[in-house]
This record gives sequence, C-alpha cells and structure tokens, in this order.
Amino acid sequence: MGGPTLSSQPSSHEDGLSKITGSIHVIKAASEEEVWELLRADPYAKLGIWDMDNAVVTPMKCFVQQPM
Repeated sequence: MGGPTLSSQPSSHEDGLSKITGSIHVIKAASEEEVWELLRADPYAKLGIWDMDNAVVTPMKCFVQQPM
C-alpha cells in the first residue's frame, strides 16, 4: 500500500498533482535492510525520481479496525 503525501486536501485531480510533497509506502519485510533493498530496486528510485538520500524507514505496527 502506498501513495503520495499532499500539502493539503486537493479540490480536483489536477490540483492534487501540484500538492505532492512526497510518498509513503507500507511494506512488510523481515528487516530494515530488506526494505532498503526493495526501495533501491524500485523503478522510481532507479530513475532518480525518489530522493533516496532523504528517504526514511520507520518501523510500525499495523492494526485493522473492524466496523461495528
């Protein structure tokens, strides 16, 4: 799962494209190094679209809440 992060709520699709500030990805991996390997192999990283020098990997726990 992933997608762009935005500076504010867009009013249209085109408006949303101009508000992109970065991206977020939720990746299940056995280690932080595995995440970096996956990111380095991604076409966006290989093409220099992602700023890998400033990328951050943050561990998290994921919970899914069931509707009541």
